Amino acid sequence: MVELRINGYDSCEKILKRLKPFIKFKKKQLNLSLEIISKLRKISRITQKDILEIAKLADKISKENYLSANRKYSYEYFRKLFKK
Repeated sequence: MVELRINGYDSCEKILKRLKPFIKFKKKQLNLSLEIISKLRKISRITQKDILEIAKLADKISKENYLSANRKYSYEYFRKLFKK
């Protein structure tokens, strides 16, 4: 098992696209991650709506992973935060 930290949209997107042909078990997570990167690139000033959209995609990634139940920053977390 290898854990790797990559910073920046360009670097993340580049590595994910290069790894894509070799990924067997986390294809959904990879595709959702690329979708998040694509959305973030289009945003010049992030809004609450943008955060909620990205949080929904992050929740989808979590649902595909094991042991994601304890994740603090979910769509529901941000929805409640913005209603205050």
